[in-house]
Amino acid sequence: MKKIATFFLLAVLWPLKGASQSVWIQVADNSVPLKAEQTQTETKPGWKIVDIKMKDRQIHYLWGSRATQMADSSNPTLLIYPNEKETLADYALIRLRRRKQYRQLMKSPLERNEFIRFLPEHFEIRPAAGIGFACTPLKPLPVGEYIVVFLNQKPVGDAGDYMVHAFSVRGL
Repeated sequence: MKKIATFFLLAVLWPLKGASQSVWIQVADNSVPLKAEQTQTETKPGWKIVDIKMKDRQIHYLWGSRATQMADSSNPTLLIYPNEKETLADYALIRLRRRKQYRQLMKSPLERNEFIRFLPEHFEIRPAAGIGFACTPLKPLPVGEYIVVFLNQKPVGDAGDYMVHAFSVRGL
């Protein structure tokens, strides 16, 4: 009986210790998970002027002109559950440029984009259920496509893709 109780406790508590980061959004008083998406990268060749090769340019984008999850207001509440070695300040909100077939980061390295960190001067931050944070922007977000991203993540793959959580803010 003692072995069964120990096994049960390990089965219940084990996922909590190694749980991966997750981001949720409040829509109509319900919490909906934002699916993690991997950006795609396209390398545009640089110019060659008199045998001098200029630097190639990378474009990071998400396929599809709109995110599958829409916010129900211009002040969406985002629930962020960081890993045990991460802090809320390591997360940021980035607005994407919308194209016909895809959504694109404005600049190639993630850090060069204009972003809003999840800090008290930009968000109303409250504790969420479990070990998480409920973050509501103090100013309404303009209509558009957004991603929540962990800024200190290591790029995925050879092209340097990022794992992001996308959502849309629509006009009323």
